[in-house]
Amino acid sequence: MARHRFALVAALALIAATTLGPAPGQTWQRDFWCVRCGDSINPVELLLNVTLFVPFGLALRVAGARWLVAIAAIVATTVSIEVLQYTVIVGRDGSLRDCLTNTAGGWLGFALMPRAEALWRADGTLSRRLAWVAALLWIVHAAMACVLFAPARTRHHYYAQIAPRLGQFDAFTGNLLSATINGVAVNSGPFSPELQAVVLHADSIAMVAVATPGHSTRRIAPIVNIADARDNEIAILAQRHASSVFQARVLAENLGFSAPAVVLDDVFPGGRSAPVQLTGTRRAFTLRLRETTAGGETRGATLTLSPALGWALWWPFDTPGSRTLRWMTLLWLVVPLAGIGFCGANRRGTFARAATPALTAAIGAHGLVPLMIRPSPVSWSQLGIALLGVIAGVVLGLRFTPQDESLGP
Repeated sequence: MARHRFALVAALALIAATTLGPAPGQTWQRDFWCVRCGDSINPVELLLNVTLFVPFGLALRVAGARWLVAIAAIVATTVSIEVLQYTVIVGRDGSLRDCLTNTAGGWLGFALMPRAEALWRADGTLSRRLAWVAALLWIVHAAMACVLFAPARTRHHYYAQIAPRLGQFDAFTGNLLSATINGVAVNSGPFSPELQAVVLHADSIAMVAVATPGHSTRRIAPIVNIADARDNEIAILAQRHASSVFQARVLAENLGFSAPAVVLDDVFPGGRSAPVQLTGTRRAFTLRLRETTAGGETRGATLTLSPALGWALWWPFDTPGSRTLRWMTLLWLVVPLAGIGFCGANRRGTFARAATPALTAAIGAHGLVPLMIRPSPVSWSQLGIALLGVIAGVVLGLRFTPQDESLGP
């Protein structure tokens, strides 16, 4: 009973910590009855709202709640939170849409709990089926990432913004000496017809800025920005903390997903006063960011938009730094594939049989999909990390497989 109470308290604490903190930098919308809530549906926000209440549903099932009681508790919790967000908590947007998605997540967790328990049957039939379904979904998601990471353009006129002061960003406090876009010197204002045609039809974007460093920033601070007439971000060369960031628009952003950015650390260390040249380029599925100091020293960072960055589509926070980028990519390659390997191994048998679903997922998503959808070299290091995740999951699965012989092989 104590464990049941702890599960409920932990689930509610997670929900409270995530939803009841103020966000003073955000606009307070106060549009409770909205379902669409904006020009487009944000799939990342919808997924997070559903996922947030899944542990609460699981905890209610563990506590032995009847389904009517569970649904009433889930609805009461989400309505209370949304009312507080609507009336009291500054910067939070309480809405009917959030109530519906939170309720769906809680009900999903409550309904899935018996299935989760069934995964531990000794014959492993359900577990193995789940492994194959997860492998298929992993490959489909990899294909989706390959498509959504393609360059995106809009039909509206483009504008250059030079060290702009925009509400959603911090201001760049350095001194911008010059800026070029695809080799053309620019100032703040609309693109010329010639530059518009180059950026729209070329396979690449190149942004160069020469600037003296400013103070460290908390959020993104644009140095050179390209936006269209509807304020859609097309490309941005910016500062964040002491790092430099370059990002170019991808199809994912047209659908409300997030997009990855390449980050170069320690470009704006404290005390530096000499100008630095920053060059951000995108060619096909590769982002590059290069720093050239006044003394001619050059260093850079490269980011290939591969399925290994599929997690970035769902990233709900500000642009991740280089360390976060590395660790999240590592976890994305290892943890889900280890989970598939674990489920596939939840059945007595050979290592090869147990590993088949996870190996299919790893090779399909990180080997075949990039070659088939957009022919490009396979990243053997990423594929190798994925295979290590498969091996770890299968070994753990075989180690902890239930051994009740009475249920048969």
